[in-house]
Amino acid sequence: MSTIIRLSSLPVPKPESQQAITLEILARLWLPEEAFLYGERYQHPMRKLSFYASRLLLRMTFSEYYQCPPQAPRFNRLDSGALAQTNDNLESQHKNQLLFSVTHAVDRVFLATIPAINVKKLGIDTEPLDRDFNPDKLVKRYFSGEVQQWFSGLSPKQKNHAFLSLWTQAEAFFKATQLGLKGGIQKLNFLINRPDPILNQIQSKLGYKAKTLGWRVTQPEIPNYALAIAYYARNRRNTYPIRYRAESINSLENFT
Repeated sequence: MSTIIRLSSLPVPKPESQQAITLEILARLWLPEEAFLYGERYQHPMRKLSFYASRLLLRMTFSEYYQCPPQAPRFNRLDSGALAQTNDNLESQHKNQLLFSVTHAVDRVFLATIPAINVKKLGIDTEPLDRDFNPDKLVKRYFSGEVQQWFSGLSPKQKNHAFLSLWTQAEAFFKATQLGLKGGIQKLNFLINRPDPILNQIQSKLGYKAKTLGWRVTQPEIPNYALAIAYYARNRRNTYPIRYRAESINSLENFT
């Protein structure tokens, strides 16, 4: 069986709906107390529900992979803000550690996973395609002169989608490296003469310049979302297909 990047998603229900109630009940059952209380600190109801949805989707995926109860996996937050698995006992029972990355849209969360034997680093980012913003202003602020010149030749209808494509690629890369935007988004050059721009070279001062051949950025077509997955393949010749599965609150509720 060929190795794949598994991409899954879960909708974030509207506050006070029956599905929102179910989500919070499952969060109480599956999450350790400190993780549940962390979600409670969000004042905006959708942000809280989005947090719980991402953590439940993560635990269901790890439960399937490691063949353990959803309560068993343990995670902690690194100084970079990224979430990391801390289950030495699970990893010792399974030859391949599972790499993961989570991203949040307003009404849906996405999770990418792949065995670490194939990939050293993994990052994902998404934005809703109907987001209201000024793409010209943001491209001028964040991207290189080469990208700005290419962007200026696009029609107004193309610019929103093009910017979100570039932005999610850059964010996915910075999540994979755990640098965040402090890594310097203008240090990235893109192959902008392709329908799906990919990272061409990484001129960061943080050590990635000599390792660019292993990086891949792919953009699966997900209705209503711009989404990018960045990964660093251990074998520089390898690329991995993506298998997408949309989960539901019911699938969480029925999961055992």
